[in-house]
Amino acid sequence: MQGDPDFAPFLIVGFPRSGTTLLQVMLDRHSELCLPPETYLFHCLPRLWKHGRTRVRAHYVDRVLGFDFMPRLGLDAGDVRDRAEAFPAGWPGAMRASLESYAAARGKRRVGEKTATHLVELPHVLAAFPQATILWLVRDGRDVAVALRGRKAFHDDLARHALNWARAIRMGLELERRYAASVHRVRFEDLIRAPEATLTRVDDALGVGFEPAQLELSRGTDAVPAKERDLKSAALGPLDPSKIGTHRTLASPAEQATMEAIMGPELAALGYPLAGTSGALPAWLRVPGSLALAKQWRPYEAGRWWLARARQGTAALRRSPRA
Repeated sequence: MQGDPDFAPFLIVGFPRSGTTLLQVMLDRHSELCLPPETYLFHCLPRLWKHGRTRVRAHYVDRVLGFDFMPRLGLDAGDVRDRAEAFPAGWPGAMRASLESYAAARGKRRVGEKTATHLVELPHVLAAFPQATILWLVRDGRDVAVALRGRKAFHDDLARHALNWARAIRMGLELERRYAASVHRVRFEDLIRAPEATLTRVDDALGVGFEPAQLELSRGTDAVPAKERDLKSAALGPLDPSKIGTHRTLASPAEQATMEAIMGPELAALGYPLAGTSGALPAWLRVPGSLALAKQWRPYEAGRWWLARARQGTAALRRSPRA
């Protein structure tokens, strides 16, 4: 099945708690840009695309519209079907019709998608949409690990968060190298400390100019569903510089030493300085070769929640209406 070389969406990806929702909200406030709530579509569609048979156009449209996370986009099914008639039958055409319908309903010129965990699917995304622009959010992995600790749907093991973050960064760096023309790295810390300059650079990559309204809290956004606004309140409120360097106060010296032992090369690759904190490392980290083995032990994942979402998405498509 062929991709769509004419559609140029922009996607925001990154590790959880790296500022992806914050950038999503800022871009959605732009008069020409819009981003729907997270869709998770690329976690399951590439697998079905790879193994699927050529079917009539209505099959793909109906299954995309029937996916669990799509109803919150409030799409007009008739409009999506009409738009899909202009594109070849397949997953790319059905997804393009859905996203363009969402943008048209809001009077926006360009549409994007933000599902942070789509980082792992970028080869599929760029195969489907070669003209896509990828905005890769990065944040100090030590701050990410302490932010994830204790949050609902995530575990409290800092070492495991550190390992997952390190795997994600290595993957992101490789994708950035492989798709240099498509992938643009954005630092969370820059977005907080210098929001206008950072957004100007991002907007330029998307072919639009910076608008002051992107930083106005009073400007409404549909990017975050009402039921998620409490959970993602930080992305909707004033920029908070205290979110930078939180690991210095929220992690013990031993925990900081453990995180740096695990994430050191990846932190350095992104330009984050190491503090060199001393502390007792876990027993497993003191075994020669254990860290290298742990980093290669299993495929990259950001906790069981990611995998559950992917499985849920695939199951949802299998339950959705068929042509």
